[in-house]
Amino acid sequence: MVKSNGDIYFTDPPALYRSYPQGPGAPQREIDFAGVYRIVQGSKVDLLTKDLPYRNGIAFSPDGLWLATGTVGGSIHLWDPRSGQKVWDRGKHGGYVYTVGFGRDSRTLLSGAADGVGYLWDLRPKSKMLKGPTDF
Repeated sequence: MVKSNGDIYFTDPPALYRSYPQGPGAPQREIDFAGVYRIVQGSKVDLLTKDLPYRNGIAFSPDGLWLATGTVGGSIHLWDPRSGQKVWDRGKHGGYVYTVGFGRDSRTLLSGAADGVGYLWDLRPKSKMLKGPTDF
């Protein structure tokens, strides 16, 4: 995912390695965690977090202030990309989160998962969540 200022954000989900064959010649991990990383315009790679297992979906809000991630475990997380701090954590899905995406106003977040449910999250303080099937 490329932010409007040119910074590049990406994940390294270890779930992919579970599907590879085992034994001689099988791909090996160089690190024992999966992270969310950032490359700031040609500089070194920064690790924003390694404390969430099995990250999958990743999206920026249109205003560039928030980064959302989804996990294999069904959780949705919202990050401040400037500081790398997690600011919001929800664990509602009953399966692998395939996708996350923001509304145009950066105040709503849609998540879809293997449980067949889509959530529309209102990110304003003290707001409610809407729920519906992902195939609507």
